[in-house]
Amino acid sequence: MDKKLLINGANGFLGTYVVGKAIEAGWNVRASDLAPGPSPELAKLEMEYMQADLSDLDEARKITFGTTHVINVAGLFRFDATKEALYKANATCTRNMCQAALEADLERFVQVATIGVYGRFPMGTPITETHAKNPKNDYEKSKKKGEDIALRYFERYDLPVVSLRPSVIYGPRSRYPIATVIAMMAMMRALGMKESPDIKIPVKIQQVHVIDVARALVHLLENGRLGEAYHIADETPVYWSEMFSFFRKEFGISEAKHYAIPQPLARAIGYGANLIPQNLLDKGNEKLGEGWEKMKQKYPVPDTIKPQLDRDFFTYISSDHMFDTSKLMGTGFHLEYPDAWKGLHETIDWYIAQGWLPNVRSKDQAA
Repeated sequence: MDKKLLINGANGFLGTYVVGKAIEAGWNVRASDLAPGPSPELAKLEMEYMQADLSDLDEARKITFGTTHVINVAGLFRFDATKEALYKANATCTRNMCQAALEADLERFVQVATIGVYGRFPMGTPITETHAKNPKNDYEKSKKKGEDIALRYFERYDLPVVSLRPSVIYGPRSRYPIATVIAMMAMMRALGMKESPDIKIPVKIQQVHVIDVARALVHLLENGRLGEAYHIADETPVYWSEMFSFFRKEFGISEAKHYAIPQPLARAIGYGANLIPQNLLDKGNEKLGEGWEKMKQKYPVPDTIKPQLDRDFFTYISSDHMFDTSKLMGTGFHLEYPDAWKGLHETIDWYIAQGWLPNVRSKDQAA
């Protein structure tokens, strides 16, 4: 049988890129998602499309039949999603896909996991894939459950599984979560803010461009050891404050007063995020929504991306999030976007070009 690759979750942010990179690499692709037809981006590509609800095992079997490889992209990434929705998308659907893949006698099953499976991280030290797993919110727990299911199918039934654990993914067409921070900065500038405080947060984060995640998933179809997990992140761990400063400069907002948050306080804020009253978050998001609507009176942009406060997002300032990616690089993989700044600048350019954000940058800032 000729090799055929199934990519589920294909209409989503990551899925569309995975389909594109797989086709570039010469794969015969079957794409699948909940929608009756492919997204506009997907429809431009040469592939087969099949609708399926993966919470139904028979539908998972239907789309897997006749394929030799699977990239299990389908899932849900929203900190504000319900526990039920997260476990259905990230665990139940993965179980059904693993069972369908086992029955189809696949050559390889590539699972999309997350660095969130670890939960808490040490300060100053990039972690390896053997780091203890202690997910801290429902999203991370549901993704750990999904990866555990996939790796258990390898251990018990010899399903040829490899798992990729991406860091926070950004890039053109991304709507969440870094996009919400970028949208906030754009809104501030559009509403006339020319300066804002510079708050130094001594905690680092390591992100990854969506193109590199898509390339890595296709790479693992023919590389990497079965039953193993691999990190992917860029080569630019940055302080949160550096990233905020970068976004301010992108939109021409100067730094006013400078404040430094001591590391113990940053950790306390992150660990104490669950203590933030829900009504306080609701009021904050209400204010952000009012600001967004006010901005739209002058700049009629869609609500595709909007500023948003999420309780679980605050937990990411509790400690560094840095990853040792040498295991993946040892398989012969390389990054196209090792530098976060280049990728983030291009992403903001794309948002503005597509009309997702108002063009409030000067020519110098856009260069």
